[in-house]
Amino acid sequence: MSPGQQKKILRGRKLPDICHDFEKNGIALDHLYDKLLIPLEWIGKDKFYEVWKACILKNCSLFDFKINEEEIQKSFTKITGNNNIDFGLLYEPFQKQIISHVLSSKNETKKLIKLNPYLSSPASSFLNNKALIENNINAVLNNYSKTTYKKNLLKIYSKIINNPVHQRLDKNILLSEFINLEQFSLLKWNDYVE
Repeated sequence: MSPGQQKKILRGRKLPDICHDFEKNGIALDHLYDKLLIPLEWIGKDKFYEVWKACILKNCSLFDFKINEEEIQKSFTKITGNNNIDFGLLYEPFQKQIISHVLSSKNETKKLIKLNPYLSSPASSFLNNKALIENNINAVLNNYSKTTYKKNLLKIYSKIINNPVHQRLDKNILLSEFINLEQFSLLKWNDYVE
């Protein structure tokens, strides 16, 4: 760490696809949250389904990827279990609606905290966890320094140069992983709407 930088703990959402490699390299992120559950009634189940399904169908058509109605229904049922939805799957208009809803009522704020108990613990309780902070500083310095990056990059280049790469991709298998309905976020896949 350079002089003057403060040792602070990271707070926020753990994105599995991004954080997996960090955790594999020793960075402790168990204190981050995985989901922010919202009562579906706050945006309307039918309205959400209509926007979500339309977005899926639009993106599937862009990739000429076929998806059946049963798969869409099954995934919708799974992501809206207990009539809740993850905030991260919503796009801007729904997110704004939820924020306004929570800010307008202390009862709704309490309901949100009840669904997401980690919201009740103040951030300051994490600020004094010196062991976690030191662990993460050391993991970052050991795994993500310029020297380490250079070493890893040269290793990858060497493998590519010395071993010709031949690959064949099945477009449908790739797209079925890429368009994963149980993680299908309107924020990611929909056009930006203010």
